[in-house]
Formats: sequence, C-alpha cells, structure tokens
Amino acid sequence: MRRMRGLTLPELVITLAVLSIALGLGVPAARHVMDSVRATTSLHQLTASLAIAHNAAVTYRQPVTLCPSRDGASCLDGTDWSEGWIAYRDPLRQDAPATAADVLRRFDRQHPTLRLTTSTGRPRVRYLPNGSAAGTNASFRLCRRSGALLGIVVVANSGRARRERPSANAACS
Repeated sequence: MRRMRGLTLPELVITLAVLSIALGLGVPAARHVMDSVRATTSLHQLTASLAIAHNAAVTYRQPVTLCPSRDGASCLDGTDWSEGWIAYRDPLRQDAPATAADVLRRFDRQHPTLRLTTSTGRPRVRYLPNGSAAGTNASFRLCRRSGALLGIVVVANSGRARRERPSANAACS
C-alpha cells in the first residue's frame, strides 16, 4: 500500500492562518517603508535640482531660475510644484524660459500621493551669477495628500538649501 504525500485539511488551515497573520502584519509595515522612501527620494530630488540650478548660475555667469512646470517647457503660476519643475537660463529675468534651448533640466512629477508646495511669496527660485538666491527665503513643504507633513526644504538668500525634519505628526498647512 502506497502512502499519499501532502497536507491534511487541518495542516492546510493552520498554514493559511499563519500566512494571513504574517501578511496582515507585514503589508502595513511595507507601506510605511515605501512612503518613507518616496518622501526621501522627492526631497533629495528637490535639493539636487536646487544645487544644479545654483551651479549652473555660477558656471554660466547668468541667472538660472527654477519654476513649477507641467510640460517641461513653460512655468505654472502658483505654489504647487507637484507636477514637476524646470531649471532654465534666465538672463532677462523673465517668468518663463525665452526659448526651449534655455531649459537646462526637467524634473518629473512627484508621486501621486505626495504634494510639494513653496512659500506663497516665492513661486520661483532664481539663482544669481554669484550663487545667491534673490528675494526672501523660500520654503518648500512636502506633504502627503492626506495632510501629513513629511519634510521641509528652505532656500536661504545665500543660495544654500537645507532640509528640516518636521515634528512628529505635524500637519501640512
């Protein structure tokens, strides 16, 4: 008589119960890790783009501006940078690139669950040939669409960008 190999019904039920408990605990933790990675990546992309614009202004010896952009060719009005942004040569200090050749770099849209905004008075960041950022300090806020504040990047008049960590459970205004 040959013995059949496999699981009995009680063994199968216990295995599925243990697996469902493990998944129930693991999926929310993995979601939190993914949210954290997305936020860190977005903040890094922003600080890197600010550094690129700063270096380009000094290298080309002319103003370079960063502005929010949906299409990668023109600037959007307002303070929402979630759709992406561009860096462009701006010798005439205009509110948009004069030609397509003036666009130095395009930065793509943030993850749909994230929202990136800047200070009300600073819809653009313009670096001057000496590396300074004209105007008042600009503050970028990265938030979840649900309202939680994930990070802040401040651009000082000197041109230096620094990241700030929000307090736990800080809300985005």
